[in-house]
Amino acid sequence: MNQQALDLNLCSRRTRKMELLELMEGVVPWREFVSQVTAVAPPKVTGPPPFAHETKREEVQGIMANWHIAMRPRKRRVLDKQSPLGAILDRIEQLKASIRAKVEHPFRVVKRQFGHTNVRYLGLKKNTAWLFTLVILSNLWMVRRRFLHTTL
Repeated sequence: MNQQALDLNLCSRRTRKMELLELMEGVVPWREFVSQVTAVAPPKVTGPPPFAHETKREEVQGIMANWHIAMRPRKRRVLDKQSPLGAILDRIEQLKASIRAKVEHPFRVVKRQFGHTNVRYLGLKKNTAWLFTLVILSNLWMVRRRFLHTTL
């Protein structure tokens, strides 16, 4: 369906948008395009989410490690928090989430507060110096309230 198929002729003058839509309809017929795409598009996937990839990587195949991967939210919701085992599992998940938040927060500060989302190809020394400066600034940013309270 395209916008012109709705027949909402609300304006009487010919706009640039209408001209563009007519031109695009001539270049790519919309109904034929949709029918071709839906014929080869993968079906909507339902079911459980894919397995965590940490254990499938080649470099960890020979390692016997206990991966502390967070429990899926759906599994955590159905835990019986009244039973002792369910309460312990829920507490373990809370601890994992709090550790993850503490580890990921400095990276969020570096990315969002100081704009380091893309690597600038300035050379290894300049990139390293820039990153160290951002990490130092993020540490100062995270403790700024403590500094402000002690100086007042």
